[in-house]
Amino acid sequence: MDQHTPGPWRVDKHNDKWVGIWGQEKVRIALVDWTDPDILEANARLMAAAPALLAAAKAEREIIDWWLRTSRREQNQIHGQVLDDFIAKVKDARNQADAAIAQAEGRLAWHPKRSRQSELRSRKS
Repeated sequence: MDQHTPGPWRVDKHNDKWVGIWGQEKVRIALVDWTDPDILEANARLMAAAPALLAAAKAEREIIDWWLRTSRREQNQIHGQVLDDFIAKVKDARNQADAAIAQAEGRLAWHPKRSRQSELRSRKS
């Protein structure tokens, strides 16, 4: 089976021993447990970032494949709009990869220590 639960996924810390990973529509992806809370959260963040990391890898692969299909002569003659479009695709792929890495490393606006209940409360406010 090639399909997975669509992203984005998020981390919901239950306590120092259990962390949940949730998809859209409150679909539970996994429950993660570990004795060390820091390792627990790092593992959960990495797992939750899986859909974003996969999408970033696919975007980068598309650029690499295009470049490898293009002959050296064609590569040397790329200019104007074609070059601008290529550079834009490269920048988009880099930004996608940066965002996925930031999610995996816990450098996003949400944080794994924030509980789902507090997130729901803040939405109601």
